[in-house]
Amino acid sequence: MVNSIQSQTPQKKNAFHKGISVLGQLQQHELLQGLSSDAIVALSHHAKYEKYTVPTLLNSAYQELSHLRLVVEGYIEIASSNAEGEEACIAVLGPGNWVTWLGCFDERPSPYHFYSSAKCKVVAIPCRHVREAADRHPELYRLAIHMISDRFRLLMRWTTDASILSHERRVAQLLLLIAQLNSESSDPVPTIFYTQDKLAVLARTTRQTLSRSLKVLEKQGLIEVGYKKINLLDAAGLKAFVEDILAPDER
Repeated sequence: MVNSIQSQTPQKKNAFHKGISVLGQLQQHELLQGLSSDAIVALSHHAKYEKYTVPTLLNSAYQELSHLRLVVEGYIEIASSNAEGEEACIAVLGPGNWVTWLGCFDERPSPYHFYSSAKCKVVAIPCRHVREAADRHPELYRLAIHMISDRFRLLMRWTTDASILSHERRVAQLLLLIAQLNSESSDPVPTIFYTQDKLAVLARTTRQTLSRSLKVLEKQGLIEVGYKKINLLDAAGLKAFVEDILAPDER
């Protein structure tokens, strides 16, 4: 994780994101539209805003997850570590993402660390209160299963594709899957906020090989590489590249 990670007490307010209340944040979330108003209100009863001004450790590995968090601004990074303390980024989840429904219903400690970014704002709901709300409103279980299933499908797709695709196509597919996981549906040009070091770990390749693959995709006008971010300029073109349906003279 980046330098200056802190374990700090978050700054909490009833509403700080463009004047929208916690209940309003939940009511406008796309994936909650199928819930009854009573279920959304039940979720909001114990929900609080949290604001992190610096990168902050939210939950250590092998400790029970305390809160379900909805990212409003910034992102939450999920990382694994080995016995030597070396860390690898598993996912970076930005606005609109929940972290994590599985932690609410599987009380076994998570093997991952959870970090906020700097300038991160989230809606936080204690996991035990999410379980209590789900007991009163069973449709919450269906919602949680749907969200967990979506992420599991992405994981299985990546596990399969990572073993059969060439370097460039593997990187292109990884970008598409990350964008699908992490981008807001209203964003016409998805942006993923990963460093090349983090992408190289996920792509199962070296930093140098990843850089060459990104240059191939950028040269074709499919992506734009920036500082700690990549803009997906042509998602359809990336998909075509992955599926190997581009004509040879277009590659």
